[in-house]
Amino acid sequence: MNKPETYIENARLVTRFFGTWPDFHSAEIISIFLDRNYPLIPKILIRFYAFAGKSKVNNDGHPKDKQHCLIDIDFSGVLENEIIHFNNINKLESIRFEKKQGVIICILSPLNGVKATIVAEKISIRQIREIQEDPKDMLDRY
Repeated sequence: MNKPETYIENARLVTRFFGTWPDFHSAEIISIFLDRNYPLIPKILIRFYAFAGKSKVNNDGHPKDKQHCLIDIDFSGVLENEIIHFNNINKLESIRFEKKQGVIICILSPLNGVKATIVAEKISIRQIREIQEDPKDMLDRY
């Protein structure tokens, strides 16, 4: 069985927030940064917005708030990448990871916008930051 939390560095940050490893349905890519940093090892940093839980109603009939977060994922030793259709929405159907023949393959499947496949030697969660609201209208704060 494929268990990304067993081969992605610092995956515990994600499982602690979500309770399990999610499929990231409806997550939104905020930014993608490509870097050829010294010693010339290609890297990619992806920041995306995600939330835990579904909109539910509490006992008073008011909607329960979702837990919102920003997650930064580092890809180092990038061997291959294809990133297309980045736009102003970039909402995802899912993010899938697979470890195969010593590399990790990440596939961003879109609902709208960016579609990507990244093959890297290492993937790590740089940070997960809980935020109080959906960041769409105030991304300059993050």
